[in-house]
Amino acid sequence: AGNTSDVNASSKGHSTALHTAVQSGGQDIVRLLLDNSADVHTPDKNGWTPLHHAALQGHAGVVEQLLGAGATVDCVTEEGMTPLHCTVHVRNCMQAGESTPCMKNV
Repeated sequence: AGNTSDVNASSKGHSTALHTAVQSGGQDIVRLLLDNSADVHTPDKNGWTPLHHAALQGHAGVVEQLLGAGATVDCVTEEGMTPLHCTVHVRNCMQAGESTPCMKNV
């Protein structure tokens, strides 16, 4: 494993490299971070874990990676949302004809 103190460093918004990687959907970088002990449970300043972000972006492959690494499915954000809520929100937006996940109501 690599230097875990660096891989889990956070920004002012408490986002880690894993938060950023899952939002972009980059499975290779997510795998690299997970292989170097990135913490799948670290929330950002709003209580959003990497799993919340991956679910909201609709990145199914990344969601599978995070679950395989032990991500918790029942974690709750400051707004009371679980990763499942994020997934349902994306599905509802897609059914409503949105071309990208609609974030304005999250």
